[in-house]
Amino acid sequence: QILSTTILTKNEKEDEIRRLKDDLQFKFRNDEDKLRTQLSNNYTIRRLQTKQQKLLLLHTLERNLFEEKCTKSMDIIVQRHGLLKKHHEQTKEVELRQLANLHKMRNDFTHKQHQTEIMNFNEYNNRRQKELIKRHALNQKQFPKNIKIKQAEIKRQYKEAYNAQSQQYKALKEKIRQDYLHATSSQSREELDSKLKTIKDEQRRKFDMLYLRFEEAVQKMLDQQNIKLNSDQERERNSLKTVVDEDQRTLLHLQEESYRRMEQQHSDERRQLERNIEDRLRKLNEQMQRELAEYNEDRTRQISILAEKQRAELLQLENEITKLGINIADLTDTMQDIHFFAANTAVQLSPHDKQMLSRNSQYNNRASMISLQHSNSSNSFISNTTNANGTTTTTHK
Repeated sequence: QILSTTILTKNEKEDEIRRLKDDLQFKFRNDEDKLRTQLSNNYTIRRLQTKQQKLLLLHTLERNLFEEKCTKSMDIIVQRHGLLKKHHEQTKEVELRQLANLHKMRNDFTHKQHQTEIMNFNEYNNRRQKELIKRHALNQKQFPKNIKIKQAEIKRQYKEAYNAQSQQYKALKEKIRQDYLHATSSQSREELDSKLKTIKDEQRRKFDMLYLRFEEAVQKMLDQQNIKLNSDQERERNSLKTVVDEDQRTLLHLQEESYRRMEQQHSDERRQLERNIEDRLRKLNEQMQRELAEYNEDRTRQISILAEKQRAELLQLENEITKLGINIADLTDTMQDIHFFAANTAVQLSPHDKQMLSRNSQYNNRASMISLQHSNSSNSFISNTTNANGTTTTTHK
């Protein structure tokens, strides 16, 4: 238009063209600076978005790995506690079975011992009774010999009395005859014979009485010896029976006392075993509760450390954004295509991070909004607390 106009001179046209070129160059430089500035801002925003996205992915990965580690640790603890409880139950069954076998063996041994004692006691009593019967039979066998000795003694006494009376009779008969020879003739032979016959009858009567006394003495002696022998033997039998009965009662009493002591010992052993089992179970529960408490304490401590680390990283990123003079709301508004930024971020990540990025893109989009708020960025963590019974309680912090 300037060249085709006829109003301006050639110099004016050249000046106008030169001025127009200067204006165009100035406008181009201004547009170029604005474009460079815009591109620089866009690059910075996208770099920060990528950095923020990568940081959020890293935090998600850290939380997932931490939860997986805690889950494995808890599974190991639960499995170990299950094995400890199973070992406790099996040990309890073995101890109860061993104690029952021990009590059965002790009962059998005591029963056999008592039976052996009773058998030995009966054998001993039978031997004593046989010895007593044998001694009584020997006394019965020796009894006639003793009787003969005493009977000969009585017979000897009878003979001495008989001889004395015979001598007296002969002396009296001879005296009567002498008196008859020196007597007067008034005494006849018949009177002498009558007197001698009377003396002889009297002598015979005395001999008969002496023999009767002899027979009575022998019979009385026999009766006394029989009664004495029988009474002595009966007394010995009664004494032996009394001793045997007393020994039997004493033996049975001792055996009953032994049974009572054994039952009391069994009862004490069972109670002691139950106390030991209860103490062992209580200590086992205390140990498991202590391990769970230590696990929860260590988990809480690691959660705090991880949350503080992530909060510090997010705060550092926010400080970097603020130092660059970028508004956090503007940075959030420019995130229009999350897949573009995720793909741009995935170029700088490892293969494992790329996989996590593809699986958690939607979560990261929501988390990017939350992470830009300082009040929520340091506390957005999930805390799981494990109770003593093995259950897990989830708490949002």
